[in-house]
Amino acid sequence: MYSQLGTIFSTANLGEYSYLSGIVTFLDSIVIPATVTLLVAAAIMSIIIAVALAKADSPDKAEEMKKRLIGLFVTVIIVIFLIWVLGYVLSNFSTIMNTFRSIFKFS
Repeated sequence: MYSQLGTIFSTANLGEYSYLSGIVTFLDSIVIPATVTLLVAAAIMSIIIAVALAKADSPDKAEEMKKRLIGLFVTVIIVIFLIWVLGYVLSNFSTIMNTFRSIFKFS
C-alpha cells in the first residue's frame, strides 16, 4: 500500500548520504499504513480494555485496567511519534550534518 499523499520523506537532498535512500524510501512508503494500523489496533485494544474496566469486580482490578489503558495510549503515541521523527531525521540527514559541521567546525 503506497501513500496517496505523494512523497512525505524525500530522498532528493541526501547528498553524500545517499546510502540512506533505501531506508528513507521504505519509511516513506510505510509511514501512513503503519500509523493507521497502529491507531486502529489501539482503538480495538482500548475498547477491549474499557469493557474489562466496566466488568471489573473490584476497585483494584479497575485501577489496573486504567493503568493498562493509559499505558496503551502512551505507547502508541510514542511509537507513532518515533516513526515520523526517524523518517524526518533520515530524510534531512545531510542538512542536519552540515549544520552540525558548521556549528562545531568539523571538517
